[in-house]
Amino acid sequence: LIVISMERFRKRVGYLTDRDSALSRDVYRMVCETWLAASASAGTKDIDGPPALQNGLLEYFSIISRRLLSYAPHCPALLKDLLSSEELEQTFGRPAMWCLKAVIGPPTGFNLRNIAWHGFLSAADLNRKFVSFLLIMAASLGQVLESRRLLQQIHHRDPVSYVGKLGLISSVIPPIHEMETQSLIDVIDRSEIIPAWSKDSCIHCIRLLRSDRHWICTVMLLPQLEHILRRIYAVANDCYERVLTAKSSVFYTTFDEMLSPLLLDKKPNQLASILERPQLEYLFDLLSHPEGLRLRDKLSHGEVDVYSMPVQVTDYVVTIFISLCYQWIPSALDSRDESGTSLEAALAGVHKYQVLFHPSAFLRRQIANAVCDVKMLEQLDMPDQLRPHHCADSTNGDTLMSYVVETSTLCLKHTVNFDAFEISSEHPVLDHVVQQLESVDLPSLYPSREILEVVGLLRKLMDHWSCVVSQLSEFGKQRLKQWHRKELRSRQRRNYECYCTRVSVLCLLLRCLLIEVCLHLSVLAAGWQPDVLSIKYLKSILQCSEKLHVHTNSSKNKWEEASDLVTFFRQHLNSRIRKGESTMPTTCCRRKVGLC
Repeated sequence: LIVISMERFRKRVGYLTDRDSALSRDVYRMVCETWLAASASAGTKDIDGPPALQNGLLEYFSIISRRLLSYAPHCPALLKDLLSSEELEQTFGRPAMWCLKAVIGPPTGFNLRNIAWHGFLSAADLNRKFVSFLLIMAASLGQVLESRRLLQQIHHRDPVSYVGKLGLISSVIPPIHEMETQSLIDVIDRSEIIPAWSKDSCIHCIRLLRSDRHWICTVMLLPQLEHILRRIYAVANDCYERVLTAKSSVFYTTFDEMLSPLLLDKKPNQLASILERPQLEYLFDLLSHPEGLRLRDKLSHGEVDVYSMPVQVTDYVVTIFISLCYQWIPSALDSRDESGTSLEAALAGVHKYQVLFHPSAFLRRQIANAVCDVKMLEQLDMPDQLRPHHCADSTNGDTLMSYVVETSTLCLKHTVNFDAFEISSEHPVLDHVVQQLESVDLPSLYPSREILEVVGLLRKLMDHWSCVVSQLSEFGKQRLKQWHRKELRSRQRRNYECYCTRVSVLCLLLRCLLIEVCLHLSVLAAGWQPDVLSIKYLKSILQCSEKLHVHTNSSKNKWEEASDLVTFFRQHLNSRIRKGESTMPTTCCRRKVGLC
């Protein structure tokens, strides 16, 4: 392999990567130069590869996975199924796919890809012969693509971006990359949970933290994180045999199993007895939640452009890694480094962590944003001659206002645990409810299927709610401009007059729907378990919001039909209470406000 010219090798490997991407350029620098230089320096001796070789191996497998998926019209969930697909065999040929199966395929072969990414591989296990073979495979696959003129068939998928999540991450995790690395290295060096054979690799990662190659730290640290969590899992559940290196006849103990509520024998997982709940929620946000980072999955399958990975993502990984290591230090360290930053203060973000990417956390943020939206809608300007002096539907309006006040009180009783709260019919009550919901403990760790279904329905309801507010606001602003310019035709003017008389009761209906969501979230936090009838009731409320969304659409503008939903909402509550269908603690509250 050493006699191959770098120019020729780069060209061949370039056919297998995105040639114009920043990731491809870094692969050239990291994989080609690093691996070939290490092979050349090794001479004829089978020496241990440096940590750079280990990082190159991880990146190599992620690139191979990404490129193979580009040629498969249907993406299997498992790599072994992908390697057995007929499309890849027709593209690269049967001998090439057999070689890939033997090296990175199922456990019956070398299974290098899974052994490396699941944290079983150390730098000492990485022989340069494997490195040379994998590089030859990359060049050979590139030559196949060139000779068969298949380069134009490559489907370049856009990489996953974490830019939209940086605000949430930065709000809870301090910039640990600004600390002196020696403090973090001391934690790793003295921690008893890290095996001796992996400490050098972990220290190598930390030294890269403050460099312009911080993303290498992320790639290399994730397998190490999985391995130390596997050791903690084995201690917690007294199953030390699960720490053994991967074998073809035994399932790996992976993140999915370690974070599961039950063991393989259906016994409860005792990992929560060692780790704090915020640490578990942190790990779920990092690794498991569908709307979270899912960083290990995305990186190992080549879906992330590591060259442009934000340093905040690296901080996110390093912080939980150091937190777990710090927990297993026999004696306390000096928690202040030379930069004056307290290590314990940096790790406090983990111990006070609140889940960010669980569906219930998204719902809570939707509610917080909704309060500002409905206030802006209620303050929307309109012509003085069209401004109603009283609610167009006073009966429903008074009832809805009473419902808002009484149900808000009930929400507060569940969130702040008090028996009496002085409250009036002023709107700031909703602000207080939302403020209290920000501090409640949401059911995010191992929730039941019914709870997830309820949270999903509430999120859909809030999606429609936001669209309705946006439509009402846009319509009011647009028609007001046309009114002042005298551009409205007679039919449009009558429609705008109808809007002005109905918007106040629609705002009350929106507040009722918002309070309904707050109430469900507060009782879920209090331990309420939803039943079939409650879920059915929520679906009917969701149907009401969907109709409201349709009627307020700019192509419909059916304000009378929209306001009729207020009566539907009230009657639905009455029917539900009369039948005694509610298992939630809301029936007595609704009887008080005269809804039955």
